[in-house]
Amino acid sequence: MIRRVIPAEDLGTILDNIGLFNSTVNTAYSNSGVIGESDAEILIGLKPNRSQPTRFYIDALRLKLAEEFPGTQFFFQPADMISQILNFGVPAG
Repeated sequence: MIRRVIPAEDLGTILDNIGLFNSTVNTAYSNSGVIGESDAEILIGLKPNRSQPTRFYIDALRLKLAEEFPGTQFFFQPADMISQILNFGVPAG
């Protein structure tokens, strides 16, 4: 879905953590919001010189994700440093 919404020339990287860790030790050292088999965290990096602003892709993804996965909750965590520090790195929806 992400690759269908964001063109390859604008998409930098995708990092996904889906489901639970293999070890509880990994959970202790992670700041991921993934707490169950049905949870996922997907980090998307856009290229600096892209054709559309970040907000455009967030709005497009919100629309398409709601259509394709009804009943599933999605949130977009702010990518700014202040939000990350104030939350101690923990996602807050």
